[in-house]
Amino acid sequence: MDDVPHGTVTFLFTDIEGSTRLWQACADSMPAAYERDDAILREAAVGHGGVVYKTIGDAVQMVFATAPGAVAAAATVQRALVRDPWPTPEPLRVRMALHTGAVDPDATGDYRSPVLNRLGRMLDAGHGSQLLLSRVTMELARDHLPETATLRDLGEHRFQDLSRPERIFQIEDAGLPHEFAPLRTLDTRPNNLRAQPTPLIGRTTELEHLRNLLAQETVRLVTLTGPGGTGKTCLACQLAADLIEDFPDGVFMVDLASITNPDLVAGTVMATLGVQEQGGDTHATLLTRFLRDREMLLVLDNFEQVIDAAPLVSDLLATCPVTTVLVTSRTRLHLRGEHSFQVPPLRIPRTPRHPDVASLSRYESVRLFMDRARALDPSFHVSDANAPAIAEICVRLDGLPLAIELAAARIPMLPPEAILRRLATRLPLLTRGPRDLPARQHTLRGTIGWSYDLLAPNERSLFRRMAVFAGDSTLDAVEAISSERLDVDVLEALLDHNLVGPVEAGDEPRFDMLRPSASSDSSGSRQAGRVGTSISAMPCRSARSSSPRIWMGPARTGGSPGSNRNMTTFGSRYRGPSNTTHPPPCASRRVLPVSGGPAATCAKVSPGWNASSKRTTAPYPNAHPGAPRGDLTRMDTG
Repeated sequence: MDDVPHGTVTFLFTDIEGSTRLWQACADSMPAAYERDDAILREAAVGHGGVVYKTIGDAVQMVFATAPGAVAAAATVQRALVRDPWPTPEPLRVRMALHTGAVDPDATGDYRSPVLNRLGRMLDAGHGSQLLLSRVTMELARDHLPETATLRDLGEHRFQDLSRPERIFQIEDAGLPHEFAPLRTLDTRPNNLRAQPTPLIGRTTELEHLRNLLAQETVRLVTLTGPGGTGKTCLACQLAADLIEDFPDGVFMVDLASITNPDLVAGTVMATLGVQEQGGDTHATLLTRFLRDREMLLVLDNFEQVIDAAPLVSDLLATCPVTTVLVTSRTRLHLRGEHSFQVPPLRIPRTPRHPDVASLSRYESVRLFMDRARALDPSFHVSDANAPAIAEICVRLDGLPLAIELAAARIPMLPPEAILRRLATRLPLLTRGPRDLPARQHTLRGTIGWSYDLLAPNERSLFRRMAVFAGDSTLDAVEAISSERLDVDVLEALLDHNLVGPVEAGDEPRFDMLRPSASSDSSGSRQAGRVGTSISAMPCRSARSSSPRIWMGPARTGGSPGSNRNMTTFGSRYRGPSNTTHPPPCASRRVLPVSGGPAATCAKVSPGWNASSKRTTAPYPNAHPGAPRGDLTRMDTG
């Protein structure tokens, strides 16, 4: 639009401090006060070459062609707010922040840029009647300040969500307040939170839920659970930054990934908090004494490999009544008073046949892929041509953030369409994670292997055996492939570690493996012959026929009349190069057990057919348990 500034512009954001309280206490006079404030702002904007381009409640956003014009307008407004009479018992206290950057308006006259994200954080940090400038705005305006104005350097400050700190300056003018409380930034409360190298994509709903949960006085232990790569640590970091104002004694994050001995947890927490050893007291005693009266948020990250230290957390909560603990773990702590929150994958598209770029950007998984891809290849852009491939990549990877980031890391070499083709064997492609991540997160295989190594031997055995299922399975089916009578506690352990998840399917419980887990061969086991024998012995039950028919419809999307809802077939789940879902006709067929319900637990497929229509050396029932489901190229001939 021609009537709004573009190019390198300066933004001025304002809002009224305590407006909610004022609207409740002065309901009769606030409308007139609000209108007066709005008129002052618009008059100042027009008088100094600016435009009011957006209002959100009492927040007003303006843009100016020059930084000196924006600063002059802000100073004019603050003087008018102090000088003019107000219908409210007290004058309105308006906080202001200015920042400069190269931003062009869109077709509606609105502005969208990380420049505005930074300015919004600056405004949130300020106080009523305070006027804050970023360093770049200060440099452009310092020689053109009003005659009565001076600058005060408030130093560098870190803001949540922003990886780079900002040096903040305050404008002080004669007759205006100039003494304020410290800025509300990450530096004003004791903490060891580090600036995140990349922005958090999505998670708005999860953060709001968790903030509300931790705001309850009775909630003092929250555990974020989920499989490896779902973003538990990133979510915990952002949540801790959001809550920093709620804990006067600070927010501290303790990384437990480097230890595996539960006895070292107390000492690791002490080292993070700077607690010194004294006499012959135990670490647990010293830690309890230090935290007893401190209103602090303690974030214990990667707790799964020291899970036996859970009683220490219980003791801390019992003896330190104002301390709150946030835990990230692949499994719950199983403590009284624990509130468990399953971190979900990012939202994935519904895979429309021809998705458009605008609709795809609504999904966090797609936005994450685009953000990471552009960081590695600035020339990368999403088009109508590659949008379907990007959507399908996110769907294939179940919205798992780590997997999506690893896939996006291939963009400098492979276009999205080529990445999608190679995801048929997903683990070999999903490597080359950032070097500053833990080694277990350099590859998706390493992330799954980390969880696998934490399992007991009988839990590992059941995990390997469940990999033979092409889809979800009933409890009876799981019991049939067990080496001995199924111990439900073993299956529950896999659920706890988020390697297996429950499936909503009516009255009968069903279970499914996280798809990347099912594709992993981290176990290295060669038990397939025994598993194949167990499966082959499973009864082939059909409500209609002793010779069950294979259902060729789409997996997990409903069923044909009379068929089981979740009947899963090889042909329906894995497609060949021509996108066919039907195995070729063959006179000789072998029975393929599938995870159907009581009406159907097996189906027929050609013994040598696979997704690429290549012959294989052995039928599916003897497939290696660690092979990707649908990959018949790796067989155990038993």
